[in-house]
Amino acid sequence: MREAYTPYTKIVTLTSTAATEVTLTDSSGVAIDCNYVQVAAAVSSVDGYFFVAPDITSAKGYANQPTAAAIANNSASGVVGVVSNRETGVAVLSLAPSDKTSKIKVSQSDDSRVVYAITYGNVRLTNNLADNKLSRGN
Repeated sequence: MREAYTPYTKIVTLTSTAATEVTLTDSSGVAIDCNYVQVAAAVSSVDGYFFVAPDITSAKGYANQPTAAAIANNSASGVVGVVSNRETGVAVLSLAPSDKTSKIKVSQSDDSRVVYAITYGNVRLTNNLADNKLSRGN
């Protein structure tokens, strides 16, 4: 079996530690529920990390999710989301159908200017019969 999805991409620039909410929309601007989200620092030459929180059900709730700067304390409770290195990391959310999300919050550990590339969509299993009809080429 093979998986596939139609990828959508947004570019977001952060310049502070505040969380920026990103609505995951299709090419017509309508919010879509996604089961796959990938965030990477597209332009960054500074050390540090970023945090991606999906809008899914959790004890803290989406509105109360902390920022990247606030989760640096090991004594804090776990939070829903992914942390990654700004220079080399990629944050990937591969969500169950019950946890699909139409928006995320992205925050970073300091106020450096960093450009993030956000790729998202819905991963689905492909139809093997339809795949067999595709031209192989010469």
